[in-house]
Amino acid sequence: MNEDELEISDEASALGHILRWSVDQPAWQRDALHRLALQTALDSADLSELVAICKGSNAGVPLDTSHIRDPGAGHADVTLGALYNLSHVNALAPGERLSFARNGLTVVYGDNGAGKSGYVRVLKQVCRARSPKGDTVLPNIYDSAAGIPSASVDFFIGGQKRSAQWRRGDTRP
Repeated sequence: MNEDELEISDEASALGHILRWSVDQPAWQRDALHRLALQTALDSADLSELVAICKGSNAGVPLDTSHIRDPGAGHADVTLGALYNLSHVNALAPGERLSFARNGLTVVYGDNGAGKSGYVRVLKQVCRARSPKGDTVLPNIYDSAAGIPSASVDFFIGGQKRSAQWRRGDTRP
């Protein structure tokens, strides 16, 4: 068994142990594990909901296999295709499309305020990157029609094209 297989096996084994262990835990702990599998930290709203579960006024959502990533999935080639259909994202114009090269490096450049950071913030959210608090995607303050930031992304896993939709506040793809 090579080092990569050992790493996958160890991670898969650890995640399996956590999942099996969680079955016998109180509902609030199972729900907390579910939340931590999907986000980097618990906020005050999460803590309030966990307290409600402890008091018996909410059942909670237990951790299950759909909340845990597949350790083997990290070994497939994943490439970005395009980021498009951006709506209510910073001051980015609707209908713009940021395409990425299938091979090599895509360089995004422009003047200050051109939107580079807006695209990066969306990609961080879509790709579940750990980012510091305050690095959220903000709506366009100059837009007369208020809305929730959203976007579409095309990507390739092992050469197969996939698409995902992102909307701030929804479960990330």
